[in-house]
Amino acid sequence: MNDDRQEVDEAITKKFQAELVNLREIVDQERNEREESERTIQDMLRSVFTKVKEDIELERQNREETEETLMALLNETCQKVNDAGNI
Repeated sequence: MNDDRQEVDEAITKKFQAELVNLREIVDQERNEREESERTIQDMLRSVFTKVKEDIELERQNREETEETLMALLNETCQKVNDAGNI
């Protein structure tokens, strides 16, 4: 009777240990998947940040070029007005 109980206890212990190993594997797998998801999101955010930064820089350059063109036109117009007034 005592041997039977010991065998049952050992079987329960082995089953419990196997379930713990299985649970640990599941937790490790989920952790790895979460970490991979976090890396993917970080990469996506970096990509978006880089794209926005490039777009802002391009817009700044375009604005500066437009301002320079407008200033040149304004200076040219002022010069023509001055020349016309001096005739």
